[in-house]
Amino acid sequence: LEASLGAAPRGASNSTALQTAVHSILQGGIVGSSGSIQVDEGVTILWRTIPHQQQSFGHAVLNEAFPMFLVLSNHFGVGPADLPRQLQLLVSADGWKSPVLSHVLTDVVTHNMMLLKDRLAQLQKQGKAGVCFRQLLLGDGGYIWTSRASLANSGKPEAHTYAVGPSFFSSRNWLAFRQYSLQVAGVVEVPRSSRPLILLNDKRYHDSSSGTGPLKDDRRMILEIEKLAQDIAAAYPSADVVVARFRDLPWPDQVRLLCQASVFITTQGSSAFRWLWLPPGATTVVIGAPEGTEPTEWKSFHELDRWFSLSYVRFQRYHIDTNGGSSYPPCPSRTEF
Repeated sequence: LEASLGAAPRGASNSTALQTAVHSILQGGIVGSSGSIQVDEGVTILWRTIPHQQQSFGHAVLNEAFPMFLVLSNHFGVGPADLPRQLQLLVSADGWKSPVLSHVLTDVVTHNMMLLKDRLAQLQKQGKAGVCFRQLLLGDGGYIWTSRASLANSGKPEAHTYAVGPSFFSSRNWLAFRQYSLQVAGVVEVPRSSRPLILLNDKRYHDSSSGTGPLKDDRRMILEIEKLAQDIAAAYPSADVVVARFRDLPWPDQVRLLCQASVFITTQGSSAFRWLWLPPGATTVVIGAPEGTEPTEWKSFHELDRWFSLSYVRFQRYHIDTNGGSSYPPCPSRTEF
């Protein structure tokens, strides 16, 4: 920064004073009488979140965590080994309304996270006049809105100008994101056993963190899921069949389970995006409404159509007609993780 200020900026009349101030800041010295400057040596991301629907797992991953990873990989390199091990994340207050978003960012991107206003308040209590970042990256979320207009099936007026999804939604980037998040979670992927694991997504959950008490329903559920698991186990005796209530599991346990699955059976919706953590070669069976049906609680494979570039996982559609039924209640809570 000092070297770039060696020549007077165009239109500047006081470059020497500016150089002196910058030098003082970089050395963590005293600026006037207002106090010392805190110098943060590590990599810092200053991020502005987008409020819309970040209270659900899929939106928090696709709108915020994945774009944040792309900002990192664009700067340091795509490979997880290229990215910084110590990363400070400072998040603006905009859109910071849900514990789900907090969980996703701290578990998937970095454990070192703080609201920007809290960081500044912390510095003020320490008597610091400000902070200087050695490496500062800036970005914001909302990539899902950018992507919608760039898909041929989006229905937007400009959709005809696009044939494929945007390049940043490449399978290579998804896979690198998966590997990086495994490192953040401290999960070491081990070879699968000789018995395939068939994993069913049970969207029911307990209200308390203790995992006790009555189960609550969510929307787009697989009904009678235990009976379905028994039938699958009887049909495929050489496989292990597990019904997982992901929202009742700590994140590292969720990832370990997904990394071992050969088949993941899920309805559509936000929680289905856990398929990102399936091992390469696994299959996801997505249950949804048939194409051309009247609008129902389950849209016609909207997510699967939009994220087809995830090529390391194979997808199979399982069509089910939900018209005329009332068995799928509205989601009582949008805090899903």
